[in-house]
Amino acid sequence: SKPILDCHAAYAVTVDAAGAVKHPANSPFGQHYHDGFWNHRQMQSISSNWIRYYRYGAAWANAELTPGKYNWDFTDHTLDDLVKKRKFNVMYTIMGTPHFYSTMPLERYQATHKYKRAAYRAYHPPKNLDAWKRYLKALVRRHKDKVKCWEIWNEVNACYFQGSVEEYAALLKIAYETIKKKIVE
Repeated sequence: SKPILDCHAAYAVTVDAAGAVKHPANSPFGQHYHDGFWNHRQMQSISSNWIRYYRYGAAWANAELTPGKYNWDFTDHTLDDLVKKRKFNVMYTIMGTPHFYSTMPLERYQATHKYKRAAYRAYHPPKNLDAWKRYLKALVRRHKDKVKCWEIWNEVNACYFQGSVEEYAALLKIAYETIKKKIVE
Protein backbone atom coordinates (compact mmCIF):
# COMPACT_ATOMS: atom_id res chain seq x y z
CA SER A 1 0.00 0.00 0.00
CA LYS A 2 1.12 3.57 -0.69
CA PRO A 3 1.29 6.06 2.20
CA ILE A 4 -0.89 9.15 2.06
CA LEU A 5 2.15 11.37 2.46
CA ASP A 6 5.65 10.73 1.21
CA CYS A 7 7.23 12.82 3.96
CA HIS A 8 7.37 12.46 7.72
CA ALA A 9 4.13 13.39 9.46
CA ALA A 10 2.18 12.54 12.57
CA TYR A 11 -1.59 12.75 12.93
CA ALA A 12 -3.93 12.11 15.80
CA VAL A 13 -7.49 10.95 15.27
CA THR A 14 -10.44 11.11 17.65
CA VAL A 15 -12.82 8.16 17.66
CA ASP A 16 -16.04 7.53 19.55
CA ALA A 17 -16.82 4.41 21.62
CA ALA A 18 -17.95 2.50 18.52
CA GLY A 19 -14.69 3.30 16.72
CA ALA A 20 -16.13 5.85 14.30
CA VAL A 21 -13.82 8.71 13.39
CA LYS A 22 -15.01 12.06 14.74
CA HIS A 23 -14.42 15.37 12.97
CA PRO A 24 -14.57 18.03 15.68
CA ALA A 25 -15.80 21.45 14.56
CA ASN A 26 -12.73 23.12 16.05
CA SER A 27 -10.05 20.53 15.53
CA PRO A 28 -6.80 21.48 17.24
CA PHE A 29 -4.76 19.65 14.61
CA GLY A 30 -2.52 21.31 12.09
CA GLN A 31 0.37 20.59 9.76
CA HIS A 32 3.32 22.17 8.03
CA TYR A 33 5.35 21.85 4.84
CA HIS A 34 8.22 24.09 3.85
CA ASP A 35 7.57 25.88 0.58
CA GLY A 36 10.07 23.65 -1.21
CA PHE A 37 8.06 20.54 -0.31
CA TRP A 38 4.58 21.83 -1.17
CA ASN A 39 2.76 19.22 -3.18
CA HIS A 40 -0.86 19.67 -4.22
CA ARG A 41 -1.31 15.91 -4.67
CA GLN A 42 -0.43 15.44 -1.02
CA MET A 43 -2.78 18.21 0.05
CA GLN A 44 -5.63 16.71 -1.95
CA SER A 45 -5.25 13.50 0.03
CA ILE A 46 -5.81 15.26 3.35
CA SER A 47 -9.30 16.18 4.40
CA SER A 48 -9.70 19.69 5.75
CA ASN A 49 -12.19 18.16 8.21
CA TRP A 50 -9.18 16.88 10.12
CA ILE A 51 -6.87 19.85 9.85
CA ARG A 52 -7.84 23.39 10.79
CA TYR A 53 -4.43 25.00 11.08
CA TYR A 54 -1.54 25.17 8.66
CA ARG A 55 1.95 26.50 9.31
CA TYR A 56 3.24 27.85 6.02
CA GLY A 57 6.97 28.52 5.81
CA ALA A 58 8.02 30.66 2.88
CA ALA A 59 11.50 32.09 2.46
CA TRP A 60 12.01 35.80 1.89
CA ALA A 61 14.84 34.72 -0.44
CA ASN A 62 12.29 32.97 -2.70
CA ALA A 63 10.07 36.05 -2.95
CA GLU A 64 12.78 38.68 -3.54
CA LEU A 65 15.17 37.35 -6.17
CA THR A 66 16.24 40.85 -7.20
CA PRO A 67 16.59 43.70 -4.70
CA GLY A 68 13.27 45.50 -4.27
CA LYS A 69 11.33 43.29 -6.69
CA TYR A 70 8.95 40.67 -5.30
CA ASN A 71 7.50 37.62 -6.98
CA TRP A 72 4.40 36.53 -5.09
CA ASP A 73 3.16 33.92 -7.60
CA PHE A 74 3.95 30.84 -5.52
CA THR A 75 2.83 32.37 -2.21
CA ASP A 76 -0.38 33.76 -3.72
CA HIS A 77 -1.27 30.40 -5.23
CA THR A 78 -0.44 28.47 -2.07
CA LEU A 79 -2.29 30.81 0.32
CA ASP A 80 -5.33 30.89 -1.96
CA ASP A 81 -5.37 27.10 -1.88
CA LEU A 82 -4.91 26.92 1.89
CA VAL A 83 -7.31 29.68 2.90
CA LYS A 84 -9.94 29.97 0.21
CA LYS A 85 -10.20 26.38 -0.96
CA ARG A 86 -9.28 24.39 2.17
CA LYS A 87 -10.45 26.90 4.79
CA PHE A 88 -7.30 26.56 6.93
CA ASN A 89 -6.18 29.07 9.52
CA VAL A 90 -2.64 29.98 8.46
CA MET A 91 0.40 30.75 10.57
CA TYR A 92 3.01 32.26 8.25
CA THR A 93 6.68 31.70 9.09
CA ILE A 94 8.87 34.51 7.75
CA MET A 95 12.54 33.61 7.31
CA GLY A 96 15.33 33.23 4.79
CA THR A 97 17.39 36.31 3.92
CA PRO A 98 18.09 36.84 0.19
CA HIS A 99 21.81 36.38 -0.52
CA PHE A 100 22.35 40.02 -1.51
CA TYR A 101 21.21 41.19 1.96
CA SER A 102 22.80 38.39 4.00
CA THR A 103 25.40 39.07 6.69
CA MET A 104 27.22 35.89 5.66
CA PRO A 105 30.62 36.96 4.30
CA LEU A 106 30.90 36.55 0.54
CA GLU A 107 34.15 34.53 0.84
CA ARG A 108 32.45 32.04 3.15
CA TYR A 109 29.42 31.90 0.85
CA GLN A 110 31.62 31.19 -2.19
CA ALA A 111 33.50 28.48 -0.28
CA THR A 112 30.25 26.72 0.65
CA HIS A 113 29.20 23.71 -1.43
CA LYS A 114 27.15 24.98 -4.39
CA TYR A 115 24.01 23.02 -3.39
CA LYS A 116 24.03 24.47 0.12
CA ARG A 117 24.94 28.08 -0.67
CA ALA A 118 21.47 29.58 -0.88
CA ALA A 119 20.21 27.85 2.23
CA TYR A 120 23.24 28.65 4.38
CA ARG A 121 23.29 32.27 3.33
CA ALA A 122 19.53 32.57 3.94
CA TYR A 123 20.00 31.45 7.57
CA HIS A 124 21.99 34.61 8.31
CA PRO A 125 20.20 37.80 9.32
CA PRO A 126 20.02 40.71 6.90
CA LYS A 127 22.68 43.40 7.02
CA ASN A 128 20.08 45.85 5.72
CA LEU A 129 17.21 46.18 8.22
CA ASP A 130 15.44 48.67 5.93
CA ALA A 131 15.15 45.89 3.32
CA TRP A 132 13.68 43.60 6.02
CA LYS A 133 11.10 46.28 6.89
CA ARG A 134 10.22 46.88 3.21
CA TYR A 135 9.70 43.15 2.68
CA LEU A 136 7.50 42.85 5.76
CA LYS A 137 5.38 45.82 4.65
CA ALA A 138 4.88 44.33 1.20
CA LEU A 139 4.17 40.83 2.52
CA VAL A 140 1.69 41.86 5.21
CA ARG A 141 -0.07 44.39 2.97
CA ARG A 142 -0.59 41.62 0.43
CA HIS A 143 -1.58 38.75 2.74
CA LYS A 144 -2.92 40.21 6.00
CA ASP A 145 -6.45 39.00 5.24
CA LYS A 146 -5.27 35.41 4.69
CA VAL A 147 -2.88 34.96 7.62
CA LYS A 148 -4.04 34.50 11.23
CA CYS A 149 -0.62 34.84 12.87
CA TRP A 150 3.00 35.49 11.94
CA GLU A 151 6.11 33.66 13.13
CA ILE A 152 9.44 35.46 12.80
CA TRP A 153 12.03 32.92 11.70
CA ASN A 154 11.97 29.22 12.40
CA GLU A 155 13.73 27.51 15.28
CA VAL A 156 16.09 30.36 16.06
CA ASN A 157 17.61 28.20 18.78
CA ALA A 158 18.67 25.62 16.18
CA CYS A 159 20.57 25.95 12.91
CA TYR A 160 17.99 28.02 11.04
CA PHE A 161 19.17 31.37 12.39
CA GLN A 162 22.88 32.13 12.24
CA GLY A 163 22.84 35.46 14.00
CA SER A 164 23.17 36.78 17.53
CA VAL A 165 20.45 37.26 20.11
CA GLU A 166 20.75 41.01 19.52
CA GLU A 167 20.28 40.58 15.75
CA TYR A 168 17.20 38.44 16.30
CA ALA A 169 15.79 40.97 18.78
CA ALA A 170 16.25 43.71 16.15
CA LEU A 171 14.35 41.61 13.57
CA LEU A 172 11.56 40.94 16.08
CA LYS A 173 11.20 44.59 17.03
CA ILE A 174 10.91 45.70 13.41
CA ALA A 175 8.55 42.83 12.59
CA TYR A 176 6.29 43.56 15.54
CA GLU A 177 6.01 47.27 14.74
CA THR A 178 5.60 46.75 10.99
CA ILE A 179 3.09 43.89 11.12
CA LYS A 180 0.99 45.53 13.82
CA LYS A 181 0.84 48.80 11.85
CA LYS A 182 0.00 47.10 8.53
CA ILE A 183 -2.75 44.94 10.03
CA VAL A 184 -4.44 48.02 11.52
CA GLU A 185 -4.27 49.98 8.21
